[in-house]
Amino acid sequence: MSIAGKWRITEMELWDQDAIDLVGPAFIEFGGQGGQFRFIAVDGWMHCQHMTKNGRPHVEFTWE
Repeated sequence: MSIAGKWRITEMELWDQDAIDLVGPAFIEFGGQGGQFRFIAVDGWMHCQHMTKNGRPHVEFTWE
């Protein structure tokens, strides 16, 4: 199993789906050493480190 790939954001605690998808379908994408995300009117890029924790896929990321 891998976390790599594009994941659809379908729920956020503070906003409804229309807000989350304001400028297009909300997502978070993990790949290689980088990634990207979009929700509401926010677009961003991430630096990712893929690893395993307790036998399960895990990713740590930083972003600005």
